[in-house]
Amino acid sequence: MAEPEPQARRCHGLVAHPTTNAERDEAVAAITEARRTSDTTGLLINLSRLTGARSCPANAEQP
Repeated sequence: MAEPEPQARRCHGLVAHPTTNAERDEAVAAITEARRTSDTTGLLINLSRLTGARSCPANAEQP
């Protein structure tokens, strides 16, 4: 059985990036769906969620 994920801080940026594995999985699923439906706006937004989060305070506690 997998251990529960520790509480992660929420990102409050303009394009909030995922801070938990479940949120990352949701973003990847959204990217897959956007690609399937040729939704370029959805693709751009969800790719943005996965990049550019290095300077976010929500990442200060993550490895």
